[in-house]
Amino acid sequence: MTAIWGGYDGEVKKKKSVALQPDPASDLVGESQEFLNALSTVRRLIGEGSPIIVLQGESGTGKTVFARSIHYRGASPADPFLTVQCSLLPTELIEPELFGAPAGSLPGQTERKPGILELAGRGTVFLDDVQVLPPTLQSRLLDLLREEPGSPALHCRVLAASRNWPPPEGSQEPVQPDFHILLMRHAVELPPLRKRGRDLEILVRHFLDRWGAERGVPAPDCEPEAIAALYAHPWPGNVRELRNTVERAARLASGGRIRIGHLQIQTREHRALAGQGEFAPDMIVIPATGKPLEQIEREALAASLGLAGGNRDAAAGLLKIDRSTLDEKLAKHGIG
Repeated sequence: MTAIWGGYDGEVKKKKSVALQPDPASDLVGESQEFLNALSTVRRLIGEGSPIIVLQGESGTGKTVFARSIHYRGASPADPFLTVQCSLLPTELIEPELFGAPAGSLPGQTERKPGILELAGRGTVFLDDVQVLPPTLQSRLLDLLREEPGSPALHCRVLAASRNWPPPEGSQEPVQPDFHILLMRHAVELPPLRKRGRDLEILVRHFLDRWGAERGVPAPDCEPEAIAALYAHPWPGNVRELRNTVERAARLASGGRIRIGHLQIQTREHRALAGQGEFAPDMIVIPATGKPLEQIEREALAASLGLAGGNRDAAAGLLKIDRSTLDEKLAKHGIG
């Protein structure tokens, strides 16, 4: 039996259907205790009228899917869901994007620019990578969130996502103490796929059923060896990587059963070979004649993207570098 958000009454019940929102395409499915704990925390924070809900977790764990589900649970069709990718905006543009700007304060701007927190009305603003906000904006947002919901200062619901909150010890990212306390008090930890046990098979079945329904064809099944390979994979890209892998395998299977060769992932056996110094499909080989460092770097970048299912955040994690460094290196080598 699998968890569903109980209609609009905010209760988590046990049913065969799997959705947190009235959306048949929702990827929020599972029955593991870690997953149910996340649902329970979201329900509690909504019931308490939290001024902000912070979704924490690794890349691909479903932060955006959770945010949309929270929005659709209480929104009317006219209420917008607006996303601000904080890490993609130059620091000097984050403030006018969120709070607006007076006429003439930006190049070519002749009229007052309303901020997204105003444009959202009674909808939802989702702040992705909220941890990158500079302290001045942390304080300004904190002052706004302290207003009573529905006050003239703030009508919308504010959701946020963070892959790294609180910042690790020794981090150079400045943190406004009261903002830190607010985020920690209203945080929901989304578990990585590797800690969700049998949820992996539930998600695979969900993705395959949806894939077949969208195309009007029977959903394929997986061979036992393919399921075993899925369990052996570390899933650095989490649920997003699993969905991409399963949908690609369904296309390759062409209506038949999905075999291990259709998955195109690195299995535990391949990783064991790599640890023994033998050749494995995702290893980078340096021949006795040598190889240019630039070529090795290019191969490492391509291999990390392949292992992460194309997810750049996960690929950066595999290489132990930050996302901006990865983007710079991909551009340098012309890797899309």
